[in-house]
Amino acid sequence: MVASPNPGTANSINALVALSSTEIWGVGSMSSSSYSGCHGRTLTSRWNGTAFVEVPATPTAMCAAVNGVSGRSTSDIWAVGSTSNGRDTHLRHWDGTTWTSVPGANIQVPPSGGRRQRSTGLNAVSALSGTNVWAVGGAQYADSNNNTLVEHWNGQTWTLVPAAAAPGSALRGVAAELQPPELLARRLRGRVQRRVGRG
Repeated sequence: MVASPNPGTANSINALVALSSTEIWGVGSMSSSSYSGCHGRTLTSRWNGTAFVEVPATPTAMCAAVNGVSGRSTSDIWAVGSTSNGRDTHLRHWDGTTWTSVPGANIQVPPSGGRRQRSTGLNAVSALSGTNVWAVGGAQYADSNNNTLVEHWNGQTWTLVPAAAAPGSALRGVAAELQPPELLARRLRGRVQRRVGRG
């Protein structure tokens, strides 16, 4: 068993990516009564060959959690989750030196009837190249209906990708490959959604 950083009073590691025996990232969340507002923030930690050490993003995302991480190299890593107390997506990129927050796709709030977006977040990410990254999750609205959420990075921006799924679905995991081009995403109830085609 290897200890993780514990900067808060309650901490969790939600995902790991290993690029080498001395380059492993663990991402998650932490909370403490000493933090303002909702008392929670993101946690990103790096294995240096001996121990996991926290590598905070600047500015630190408060009321947020990181749920998934994927990387192609030590200078190209993506982490995804939620912020604003679970109301918005959170995406950040590691360039080998610094974590930088990157705006996600624009998710419209459903119109009419006072329905407002209540909860939106990304749960997993799969990076195939610098111009082909997939992130999945779910959007939950005030009527408690879940909707699958798929975003794609083309090297410049994140955009929404239509995803066929049963009502009440959210995506919890994703795996992608280049040859043949295929995307597999695991839904909330354990079913698998498949997409074939290029990003």
